[in-house]
Amino acid sequence: MRRSCLLVLVLLTFVSCVYYSRFLQFEAKAPTSYPVHNINTGLNYTTIQEAIDDNETSDENTILVDAGIYYEAVTVDKSISLVGTDRNAAIIDGNFTIGDLVTVTVDNVKISNLTIRNSHVGIQWLYPNLSNVVISNNIIMNISSVGISTRSSGRILDNLMYNNSCCISTFWGYNLTITGNTLINSNMALEFIYAGFINPDLPEPNYVWSNNFINNSRSLYDYGSITILNSDYPIGGNYWSEYNGTDMYSGPYQNESGSDGIADTPYIPDNNPYAMQHAVDYYPLMHPIPEFPSFLILPLFFITTLLAVIVYRRRHLTRA
Repeated sequence: MRRSCLLVLVLLTFVSCVYYSRFLQFEAKAPTSYPVHNINTGLNYTTIQEAIDDNETSDENTILVDAGIYYEAVTVDKSISLVGTDRNAAIIDGNFTIGDLVTVTVDNVKISNLTIRNSHVGIQWLYPNLSNVVISNNIIMNISSVGISTRSSGRILDNLMYNNSCCISTFWGYNLTITGNTLINSNMALEFIYAGFINPDLPEPNYVWSNNFINNSRSLYDYGSITILNSDYPIGGNYWSEYNGTDMYSGPYQNESGSDGIADTPYIPDNNPYAMQHAVDYYPLMHPIPEFPSFLILPLFFITTLLAVIVYRRRHLTRA
């Protein structure tokens, strides 16, 4: 029985590693000169839009984009995952002639590991009531209007955004989760206008925490919105480069001795006197949050699982 359990655990580890390497990192490339691939059908294409439009592409498919520069506007009208092999090398470029680079019109879309650059709008989903749109681990840069624009809910995770007029903007958007992003050197980092009020009787706030706001002309414009700028202690809020706080205390009320990496006093990033209300970061971070190197995830997973197997075996040998 013990040997069977150990064998099952080892097999699960092996299958997990194979899954990660094939489907999350996409190290296996289709043997073709065409740079865009439907992982599910095995078909290959010359452009991203061609891959999406193909009748063989259906919901829940994954479109994999090889390294290269793609000068095209993309409309995602199927519930797919659009994924680049490397966010530094798989690039959708507007060449400052394409207004809106990526437009999402349906639910259940994931866009990740891409560079979106040189356009008027980077990524947008403006249809009200869209759900489960996830924008993660992208680079969004040199956008003359808005890097990510939405009027619905969704998740914006672990993106690097810089040199934009505005990084993220929502008008009437609700239940957005914005976390793990780094927003740098932009005129406006976040813009929330009447956000969180899709249903006046049951407002759905937007949640913003564990982000880095660095050297932006303005970090937040928040007008008539419900915005929560921190998670619970000890996760905390966000790093704001313009905020000069002190860290002498710790604890949920910041009244215990000893520093904890969280400033002792809250921060209001938008103190516009004409605002209807002010969003407050009650746990502003003292230092930027470093990006976790993705290439370490698989080795650490394997090592952790292997150690668990060793501990499991030793405990059961001891009991025997």
